[in-house]
Amino acid sequence: MFAAAFGLGVTVKAVEVSDPCGDAGGRGNDIKKITATSDGTDILITVELCANAMDYTKYFIRIDYKDPNDLDNDFEKNEPDTLIDNNQRCLTTSDATKMHGMHRQIDKDSGPGTIDLVGNVLTYAVSYAELGLTSGDDVLFWVETRYIGIHERAPNTDSTDGCSKPEFSDEVILLTLNAKESDCYKDQDANMQLEALIREHPDDMQIHALHALRLGLCLKVDRGDLTIDQANEIFENMRSALIGAIQRDMEKELEEDKKQEKGS
Repeated sequence: MFAAAFGLGVTVKAVEVSDPCGDAGGRGNDIKKITATSDGTDILITVELCANAMDYTKYFIRIDYKDPNDLDNDFEKNEPDTLIDNNQRCLTTSDATKMHGMHRQIDKDSGPGTIDLVGNVLTYAVSYAELGLTSGDDVLFWVETRYIGIHERAPNTDSTDGCSKPEFSDEVILLTLNAKESDCYKDQDANMQLEALIREHPDDMQIHALHALRLGLCLKVDRGDLTIDQANEIFENMRSALIGAIQRDMEKELEEDKKQEKGS
């Protein structure tokens, strides 16, 4: 009677920025596309290159995220801190930089988070906690590469103003950090399945108990009291226990029917 009817997930929002291949030679130092997501706990930035990553190349993820009123946290003092307010003095405004370098086939890394480089795809991951961030915070970032005198970045900066660093909001990527969102209440298949069982068996308190348990677990996941895995484990344990109880009741009724048949 009961099927698995508890599902939780995470809503992930992504931003994408494309950059033309060829503006830096079309090789493994040339940026093709950047995709950024946040899932409630981690920032994930994927950089697709125009060709496989090359030796003697450095790859940089630069992030600006500190409070605009906290003027002394940048690598160089910037007043004000946020790029959107116009970086008129062409300062380095990034608060954190992750670098991945390749030199004679030896990888070198520095900065917060981790970088995984496979073929022409570079994947950078860093937790909110490591940067001291939380859901709802805005993060500004951009990507750079350096290869034997060739500097590439995306998004591109205005080449006519004499500053290679981002000065305005259209020269960076804005990512608003997403909160972990439960899809519990949105799982229509699970909801419909339990509600259909209740309509079919309105007097079955075990089904009502299972439905109430699911709603309560959804609430506790949303509040952060339980993880998704913990909620699933609790639900499945209870579901299995109810199924076992129903099976035992059916077996007991069958045995009683057999005894009555023998006695008649």
